[in-house]
Amino acid sequence: MIVKNEENNIKNCLNSIKDFSDEIIIVDTGSRDKTKDIARKFNSKIFDYQWENDFGKARNFSISKSTKDWIVIIDADEIIDKNDVPKIKEIVNDWSVEGYSFFTKNYTNDTKIAGFQSNSDDNQFLGWFPSIKVRLFQNKQHVKFQGIIHELVEESIQGLKKTTDIFVHHFGEEDKDIEKKKHYLELGKRKAKESDTSKAFLELAIQYKTIGKLDESLETLNKVIEKDSNNVIAYYEKGTIYNQKKEFEKAIESFIKSINLNTKNPDANFGLGMCYFHKQEFDKAIESFEEALLLDPNNIIIYNNLGAIYERTDRLDKAIEILNQGLQITKNHPSTFLNLGIALEKRGRIREAIDAYEQAIDLTHPKKELIKRKINELSGN
Repeated sequence: MIVKNEENNIKNCLNSIKDFSDEIIIVDTGSRDKTKDIARKFNSKIFDYQWENDFGKARNFSISKSTKDWIVIIDADEIIDKNDVPKIKEIVNDWSVEGYSFFTKNYTNDTKIAGFQSNSDDNQFLGWFPSIKVRLFQNKQHVKFQGIIHELVEESIQGLKKTTDIFVHHFGEEDKDIEKKKHYLELGKRKAKESDTSKAFLELAIQYKTIGKLDESLETLNKVIEKDSNNVIAYYEKGTIYNQKKEFEKAIESFIKSINLNTKNPDANFGLGMCYFHKQEFDKAIESFEEALLLDPNNIIIYNNLGAIYERTDRLDKAIEILNQGLQITKNHPSTFLNLGIALEKRGRIREAIDAYEQAIDLTHPKKELIKRKINELSGN
């Protein structure tokens, strides 16, 4: 793994991999904290590396230090669940496969991100979004990483690749400070210029959006579409940006294009519903949210927004039903408890409303002081 100042993360990571690792290679790019001290306790082999603004080079330096037959790539803010360790021990016995892809759960509180899934795991994040890449591969001379950022090993693998059901859990998505994001942006610009591919420009557009440069992101997304007119994600991302800019007609147009290119597209349907919600076209919003829910039935954010619209339009029994269904999936979503409390209160079910409001407070809803006052009013205090 490549590390720098990861003292808050690296212990959990190393604990998760120690039981299947014959050697642990740490490439440190200039830590000034206790990262290396912690790594030494796990008998890691630690190599100092002069950072060259190129993740691919750093990754290739790290794998050049491996002496074993198989290599697993992981970052310090990631862990592998202990239940997946036996699977890893088993698949490395199949020498017909040169590389295995793992899924990554990227935990986040950004409910607008493409692919967002509500979180059923016991951690502090509202949800996660998936990604997939080769994480485990045979230690062969020709297997190298490519790309100065968002580096991958896939293209260099000559033999068979397989996808597993093993998950890497990534907790660092919320920790990237603005300076680090700006640094990644510069690398993304360089990568897009050098590779001139729709994929690189899409990565760059999302980086622009992450740091709030929405106009630059739109301009870059248009470059993506020039290179790939059927790029579903590019149209979806344009929709999310226009929605942020409150240019709802343009957002609706972009989301519909994304849906037309991929009808099984819950994110775009949800985005479309949000646009109609802001325009107070509630029947259209309900239609879009219901379609999103059919495609993604485990997403608490969809239940929450659909329930809120039913409450807003005085379909209270339907609102209560939908919100309770969502809370069967994810019990740690304060906004859903708040909306449930509002619907129950309007329905005259005061004791149940107070219970829902108290749950929202326990889950530290941002409006908890207002909710406390509401509870006092309902309790006659």
